[in-house]
Amino acid sequence: DGAYTEKGIMERLVILIDDSASMKGWKLESGRAALASIMPRIERTPTDIHFIRSRGGPEGFVSTQVYAHNDTAVAYEDIANHWQVCCTTYLWEYAHRVVSSIVSPLIEVILLTDGEDTDSEGEFNGPNGFSHMIKLFLVAGKQPRFRVYCIGNDVCMGKNKYYRDIALATGGTFVSVSSEMNASARRAGLAEFAEECNAPFQERKARSIEAQNRYQTLFLEGDAK
Repeated sequence: DGAYTEKGIMERLVILIDDSASMKGWKLESGRAALASIMPRIERTPTDIHFIRSRGGPEGFVSTQVYAHNDTAVAYEDIANHWQVCCTTYLWEYAHRVVSSIVSPLIEVILLTDGEDTDSEGEFNGPNGFSHMIKLFLVAGKQPRFRVYCIGNDVCMGKNKYYRDIALATGGTFVSVSSEMNASARRAGLAEFAEECNAPFQERKARSIEAQNRYQTLFLEGDAK
């Protein structure tokens, strides 16, 4: 697929994995399944992998990078073994810093999460932190594409669909799974997410326009912010 490049510029992939204490039981199983499903993409795109933990604390309990884009032969087990289910959630402020440090204009961010930011400061905190981060990227001339696999009920499926709206507005993907879904529905959501993430570069580029058009339609219908 052109080695994930455009005009000689290499695309970069950032994986953000929620390691909060609430990511246990069926949520952890869903997150691990989502991670396994996107390994084909991780194996062929320069990828930075981060675990989202707390803002401060002892080593191993703060948001951190576990693999860099120039590491080789990173397997699913290598990544999954870092999953502790331990902490609070220092997400959007951390994600802003990570993405801002990447020079390439071609950036995709894949987020596996079950909740809101509880540890960032100011406007980064809470569900609106996603929107604040995107605004800062636009001011800086960055346009990362977000793909969100949201695991849970309240944040993912509630009245204010923050994650869905911002993911679509960036030309990305939003898939949510809840405890109320049956196994078949969860598998369908996972398959949709994996297909979007693993698609070839040019196909994802074309689909990004479709996602942004869908967001505009939802916005005009009053179903998006």
